Amino acid sequence: MDLAGRKDPLFQFALDRGLRTGKTSLSQLAKLVEEPWTRGRRGVRILGVAVQERTPGLGPTDSEMEELFARIVREFGLPCPQRQYPISVPDGVNVADFAYPQVRLAIECDSKAWHLHGDSFVEDRLDDAVLAVQGWQVLRFTWVPLRWKPAEVASTVRAVYEQRLPPRRVQRR
Repeated sequence: MDLAGRKDPLFQFALDRGLRTGKTSLSQLAKLVEEPWTRGRRGVRILGVAVQERTPGLGPTDSEMEELFARIVREFGLPCPQRQYPISVPDGVNVADFAYPQVRLAIECDSKAWHLHGDSFVEDRLDDAVLAVQGWQVLRFTWVPLRWKPAEVASTVRAVYEQRLPPRRVQRR
């Protein structure tokens, strides 16, 4: 709440880290925001909005890179994706970092540590192919564009999202 009250740029990251590590939970934070003694305190409203954004389907991000993407979504006014979205595939479930299920667009934030070595690299490509068969398009972003080229990331996501929207029907009178 203190970070939110100071409008600290690390607030969102700190919140997600606390949720991810189990130091707090969405239910604990929701109760805190509703406590009578917190009313009127600096940051309580910002914290309340952040908790609402992270309700089921919008859970905390799993990595700092995912938080960078979430920040790009907010800063560039992109449609709000679902976080940690489960997609059923023939062999089970593939969880996309972010997804726009209405247009079957998945966003993956790939770090060298987790995605660019041996088995993970190969499995990610196989997962992409399985999703493509089901009509999904996967966009993968690495640290450099997420950190240093956010406008390009936003532009790409917006363009693909809009291309995948169903054509608008013109109503005739």
